[in-house]
Amino acid sequence: MMFLKTSWNVIVYNEFGKYLFINAFLETIKMAFLSSLIAFFFGLFLGVYLYLLKIKNHHKRYWICNTLMNFLIATPFLLLIFLFIKFILYPFFHLSYGFWVGFISLLLILTPLFARHCEQVFLTVNPEIYQTSYSLGANDWQFVKCFLLKEARSDLILRAVSLFSTSLAYSSVLGIVGHEGIGEIAISRGYNGDSYLLESHGFNSLNLIIVCALVMFLLTQIVQLIGSFVANKLNKR
Repeated sequence: MMFLKTSWNVIVYNEFGKYLFINAFLETIKMAFLSSLIAFFFGLFLGVYLYLLKIKNHHKRYWICNTLMNFLIATPFLLLIFLFIKFILYPFFHLSYGFWVGFISLLLILTPLFARHCEQVFLTVNPEIYQTSYSLGANDWQFVKCFLLKEARSDLILRAVSLFSTSLAYSSVLGIVGHEGIGEIAISRGYNGDSYLLESHGFNSLNLIIVCALVMFLLTQIVQLIGSFVANKLNKR
């Protein structure tokens, strides 16, 4: 009962005329869903392109794309944000802080990650399917639309769910560029915050951190259940 009371106090905590947790929750939803949705389509396109390069033995172009993707994936996210701001966002767009900096930075890491997942899924598809589609007179677009995506659709849905979970994890560090999401308030108000100030509102810093962690878990769990349900339905057809 005490936990429910302190959790409610966290949710309705008002700071400077706004509900801190509710605002952070909405910011997290906006950032995670939008970035995941756009990264899904960009990553799917790039994954298909990499797969076609590989099966057609275009080694040079595949190596260039693969190397660039590996650089983006391997670079620590905070360092990647700094480099992106330093050499692209600020010099060309005069952006160094705010929602769009966080959003574009998140896309920069989610897109190659999902493209790699898509490529791995496509490589598990029967390799003879390309020759079959070619013998039936299908071009590359028809092969992708009618054969490749149809065979891989359930696995792609599961990878999309993982993409959303990844976006939640990465978005938690975007406080350095002004994104006030759940992860950011857990760190700035919970871990590094003034516990005495919070206790005057009926909860402490640990309560805030626990509620933030539980909400992130519930978001992931709900999306996971929906994704698994859809993937199973598609797999039975």
